[in-house]
Amino acid sequence: MIYRVARAGWQIVCADGIEVVHADGRAPAEMLRLHHSYGIGAGAQTAGHLRRGDVTAAHVAARELALHARSLVGYALVGDRHRAVLQVTFVAGLVRGLLDRLVRGPSAVPGN
Repeated sequence: MIYRVARAGWQIVCADGIEVVHADGRAPAEMLRLHHSYGIGAGAQTAGHLRRGDVTAAHVAARELALHARSLVGYALVGDRHRAVLQVTFVAGLVRGLLDRLVRGPSAVPGN
């Protein structure tokens, strides 16, 4: 849904003053796998739009990558190693999902 909102030209605002803490009880290794999977899904979704000729998806993905890069720097500066690593893990997944689906098509992504 967030992609459709961004594609429609709406501005998505991230307010630093708001923090939501979701204590789901996952171990750090499970969180890494989860964020990697989120990235794979985001990359595959982007590739699907690109394969259909929707170049706006590339701009949305670029903004997402910039957000994760800024977050990585911010978390690194305050010494939050775990959250910094999650940013890298998500981006690695995004690149994997994007490349897998662009090169091999929809069947490259688990769940399709």
